[in-house]
Amino acid sequence: MKKHIYVINFNGGSGQNKKLYQFGSVKNIALYIGKNKASIRYESGALKEQEDFITFRIKLFRDAYRKVHLLHALIYNTGLKVDRIAIIIDGAAKEYDKSCPSFPFLYSMIKPKDLGLGGAWKDLIPETLTVAKSVMDKDLRFVSAFYFLMAKSKDYETERFSNLWTAMNAYYSYVALCYEKMLRAELGAGENEKLHSALTLHGDYQMIGALCWLIGGKYRSYGKEDTDRLWRRHCVENALGHCEEPQVQKLYEAAVEEASGAELPAEYADLASCAEEIGVSLFGLLLLVYPYHWRCDLFHGNRTPVLFLACTDHELTMLHVINYFLERFLNESIPKMFKEDFFTEAEYEKVKQYMRLITPDKGGKNKFDKYFESTKR
Repeated sequence: MKKHIYVINFNGGSGQNKKLYQFGSVKNIALYIGKNKASIRYESGALKEQEDFITFRIKLFRDAYRKVHLLHALIYNTGLKVDRIAIIIDGAAKEYDKSCPSFPFLYSMIKPKDLGLGGAWKDLIPETLTVAKSVMDKDLRFVSAFYFLMAKSKDYETERFSNLWTAMNAYYSYVALCYEKMLRAELGAGENEKLHSALTLHGDYQMIGALCWLIGGKYRSYGKEDTDRLWRRHCVENALGHCEEPQVQKLYEAAVEEASGAELPAEYADLASCAEEIGVSLFGLLLLVYPYHWRCDLFHGNRTPVLFLACTDHELTMLHVINYFLERFLNESIPKMFKEDFFTEAEYEKVKQYMRLITPDKGGKNKFDKYFESTKR
């Protein structure tokens, strides 16, 4: 059977970073990624027309185009801005540019700006090539990564927060799933068997609580009513004040050190008092508990959105602090989700310890232990 050769060049095409992958029965699809340019090259026995590409009747092209954008962001730390595309079929070329309707046909939300990704993000490249789109779209690791990339392409703090918090939601949900995978293995339970000792059954509050416990060794089973009361009483906004960038960075690093056992500097006494009364570390407060309060306040549809915001409004300062914490933590943590040792046996035992804390004793025995023993095979 005759093989037809297909080449798609973006901004002139080619690049020194060559990646091979397979889509369905088509093997050795070559992606060449250069700085603000790329190429797709493959061979197939099926003859296609130009129209098949630009209307995405060829699913392979859509998949490869998507990978080109992702790989460019991971390799060069910036989005790919497509100014022209050349589609070459068996040597016959046709070029498309901004004068063509619907150009560039597939739209990327990743802006051509410095994304500030850590070097470990390159570790996502192998799975970016091998994981099918249908699987990737439901994989919480990629959910977290995609929302993070969306956030890095936004300018306003409210937009950044919306995407950063969704990335965090996927992150702590993935931690919960890792725990439950180990739990099922230990109990000998089936994949679809309902477990009362599963973390996801307890909702966002307790998944957040489990992550607070993992990163700071402190615990609180709390709800939004608690956080509303405590924000008014302790005036977190006043304690944070008008933090400039160096102050926010210093606060983040102090909070991380406190979560690891160090003492907080005296200047953070008011914030430490609020965190202590809620029952979490300062890092847990500013990374998870306080942002969750904002998430409830902004996304439940019971108040107007932040459509207008003055440069002196305290919301701007608060969201800037929150976004700094979320962005820095997720930038460092999302690539770790793709490592085999992301969730360790020691962390599994710590979450089990946390589950004992949130399930009170019943009949002289902890409720979690009763569930655990009744389910174990």
